[in-house]
Amino acid sequence: MTKAKRATETLMLEATILVYCGPTIPHICSRFSMFSTIPDALEEKAKEIPLIRNLILPIGNFCAARQQIEGKTGPLFTTYQQVQKAI
Repeated sequence: MTKAKRATETLMLEATILVYCGPTIPHICSRFSMFSTIPDALEEKAKEIPLIRNLILPIGNFCAARQQIEGKTGPLFTTYQQVQKAI
């Protein structure tokens, strides 16, 4: 397999994996859960709390998102706090 083909496959895989970077929602979704499609229960909860959608990110954004959340700084951390209060 060529490097270009491997890189393309890696990008396609990264584009299909999503990470929930919000606080744990009991019986629905744990913090930093990964999935290829958004689970129905999480989608239903996002209808109640639309900010949840801002915390479902492609795997390629995971590192930066985790740094913001654990560093307690940045727009994702602010959204994290708002979702946590709404739960």
